[in-house]
Amino acid sequence: MLFQQQFLGGTSLPLDYERILSKFRKYYLQKIPLETKVKASLDLYFTMTTEENDSRYILTAYTSVTMFYKILNKHLATYRGMLMTRDDLIKYNVGSQIMNVSFSSTSENKQVARTFAGENTMDALRQTPDRKAIHLSAVCAYHTKHSRTALQLESISEMADEEEILILPFSAFEIVGVNQYNGRKNNGIMVEIELEECDETI
Repeated sequence: MLFQQQFLGGTSLPLDYERILSKFRKYYLQKIPLETKVKASLDLYFTMTTEENDSRYILTAYTSVTMFYKILNKHLATYRGMLMTRDDLIKYNVGSQIMNVSFSSTSENKQVARTFAGENTMDALRQTPDRKAIHLSAVCAYHTKHSRTALQLESISEMADEEEILILPFSAFEIVGVNQYNGRKNNGIMVEIELEECDETI
């Protein structure tokens, strides 16, 4: 079973897409050793992505011969913290495959992901009248296998201590583990999901 991650969804831009593209253009694109005309071509793709609200232009840039991404070591483990509903969690079944259709911001530092997931803020989360959590604090662990899947932003990020790793669009992962916890015994983190990059495009 293949589904697109709900917090990325479709080919339209998620809310933080323009922020990520802006960071790309301002910091990364200016530092990579490419010819001026090649950088201009990539910048045009970014502009069209924003103006037409369509992430497929990023795929065009990603698969172009310019190879604008930075090569990372294989077998990289990164983490993403987020809030999800119980309906969202139902979609994450072991053996299911998912595809990111946009950039996904992760961190090499698991504690950073736990913070973004709302660690130690369980009582502040919305609850039903019978005090069941509406949103669950979750941490996803991404295990990448291929060198073209992720981009390291730590050296150019405005917040280097977040150790940010950007998982690129159209990368596919298989869910290999879903663990649920008593949030009060796990510093508020209720779900941990393990994802392993697929060997082939799905």
